[in-house]
Amino acid sequence: MTSGRARPLEEVIPLSSSSSPVIRPLLPSLGVAFLVLASVPGPAVAETTTPSPSESAHGAGQRSWVFFSQKDKDAKDKDKGQEWAPVDKGPYSVIPAEGTVDGWRFVTAPKDQPRPPRTQPTFADICGKTAGEAGKKRIGVVVDYGRKSDGPSDATPPSPIARCALVPSSASSSQVLTAVAQPTDDGGRVCAIDNYPPGKNCAETVASIPTAAASPDDKVDISVSAPLEQPKPEDPQNGDQAPNPGPSKRTLTVVAAGIVAVVGGSAWLWRRRKGGPTVSHEQ
Repeated sequence: MTSGRARPLEEVIPLSSSSSPVIRPLLPSLGVAFLVLASVPGPAVAETTTPSPSESAHGAGQRSWVFFSQKDKDAKDKDKGQEWAPVDKGPYSVIPAEGTVDGWRFVTAPKDQPRPPRTQPTFADICGKTAGEAGKKRIGVVVDYGRKSDGPSDATPPSPIARCALVPSSASSSQVLTAVAQPTDDGGRVCAIDNYPPGKNCAETVASIPTAAASPDDKVDISVSAPLEQPKPEDPQNGDQAPNPGPSKRTLTVVAAGIVAVVGGSAWLWRRRKGGPTVSHEQ
C-alpha cells in the first residue's frame, strides 16, 4: 500500500542512463505539467440514491366516518360539561348505557387525529322530550356529515342531525345508529350514512389532505328532530294493506243457521210435491 505523500518525478518517470542527457533538461517543465494535470478534477459521478419525495403541506390522511362518545370533561378543566372522545372499538362491540350520546363525523384528517362532530348537544337536549319505556334505553345520536371540503368534490353533505333512539337495553351502538339513520357498512366498518358519501369507497386513503379540509372547524347549529318511524306491516306507506280480520263468529253462526233453514225447507217442499196431497179417511 502506498503512502499519501507526493512522489518525486524521478519515481514516476524512471531515467535510464541513455535517456538522462535528453530528459533531464526537461524535468522542470515536465514537473510543472504533471502538477497541473494532477490538479484538474475528474468527471463528476452521478448520484445513485433517489431523493425522498417531498411531503405535502398537510400530509396523508383518510376520508371516512369516525365514531365518538360523549364523556365528562376532566375534573381539572374549569369549563365543566361534556366533550367528544373517540371510541377505539367498532360500533358493533359498544353497548351504550341509558343517557349516553353517540357521535358520528365524516371527515378528511390524519388517522391519528380524528375530528369530532362540530356541535355538542347534551342528552337532555336530544332526549329530554322522549319518554322512557320498560326494557328499553334512550341514546342520543349526533350525525355530522362534515364540510364539503371533507367529502368528494362532486357531493354536497346534508346538514347535521340529532335524534333520540329508543332501543332495547341490549342494543349496540350500531343498532342505535340504525334506529335513527340508514347506515351501510363493509366488514363492520361504517362506509356511509343516509347514502353519504355516495359511491362504494369505504375509508378512502388520500395522499394529501386539501388545505380547506385541514383548516379549523367552525361550530354549527343543530336542531333536534324526531327519530325515524320504523315501518309497520300494516302501514299503507309500506305497500301492505291492513289485514282483514274476517267475519265474526256470531256472523258465521247466523249465516250457517240460515243455510240450514233454507236447505231444510227446500227438502220438505220437494218431498211434499213428490208424494202429492195427503187424503184423510174417516171411519
